[in-house]
Amino acid sequence: MPGPPSMRSEAFDRTTFADAVAAHCADCTVDFYNARGDAATQNEQLQEAVDQGAQVVVLDAVEPFSVVNGVAAAQERGVRVVGYNTLLEGLDFYVTYDPRQVGTVQAEALLDATDGSGNLVVVNGSPSDLGSTEVKAAAQQTIAGSSASVVGAYDADPDKPRATRSWLADIFTFFPPATLAGVYAADDAIAQQVLRALPRDARLPVTGAGATLPGVRRVVAGSQLMTVYRPVEPAADATARLAVAAIGGGDPGQPTTVLNGVPTYLLDPVAVDADNVEETIVADDFWSVPQICTRPLRADCRRLGLR
Repeated sequence: MPGPPSMRSEAFDRTTFADAVAAHCADCTVDFYNARGDAATQNEQLQEAVDQGAQVVVLDAVEPFSVVNGVAAAQERGVRVVGYNTLLEGLDFYVTYDPRQVGTVQAEALLDATDGSGNLVVVNGSPSDLGSTEVKAAAQQTIAGSSASVVGAYDADPDKPRATRSWLADIFTFFPPATLAGVYAADDAIAQQVLRALPRDARLPVTGAGATLPGVRRVVAGSQLMTVYRPVEPAADATARLAVAAIGGGDPGQPTTVLNGVPTYLLDPVAVDADNVEETIVADDFWSVPQICTRPLRADCRRLGLR
């Protein structure tokens, strides 16, 4: 596990995955490692797992390029590596929520909110993330099929937040919010940067993805148009099935596609806005109403029927 800064319940994710493995392989044991967002730590943990006799490693990479050599070294020792969420070269299998569908539903939501026209600002994810480039391509294709105009586009490097903030300040100077119809932000972290860069009284539809707790709260509050939710249980089941199959415990089935030479199994993401938070994120216990509905959001939560 990469351990993102806005971690939700690690215990829930661990239990869900362990239960899924048990359903496919009663004799298999699962050891968990959390890198807490540190790539060097994750490389050490990968080495430790291999040294401890792991037959298969399920890896959600902190930084894709930093762990490629570790993956190759593990495979040289006969360990199979299943990637989840982050695509990198050399994986045996890869499971993710369809990145092109993520970009499509984001762009469609933004176009619906802007009547498919007007000036848009686009802030994509990291160009070094292969999944982000797929999201970007799909979003671009969807927007290109509308009457909207992209007046500025930027690829945000998560390791260089100051550069993103500087670019946003410049673009909103050249194109004040009153001249814009909306902002495409590739994920919730970027959406937060966009909203901080906008003048306090500006109200523009801003997309997101990741269903982070701050992102979901902004959706409920109305400051963020939508986010993209990736349910845990389908991903856990698919990843567990492939992990067991990788060590000869079953048929992995036909991959949906091949990305960067890796057999890839795609799952369907869920677009979440204020109208379906309860039936998606809350219903799945991804985030609870008490977690979402802090004191400043109580009126918004009552309006949406979140109790």
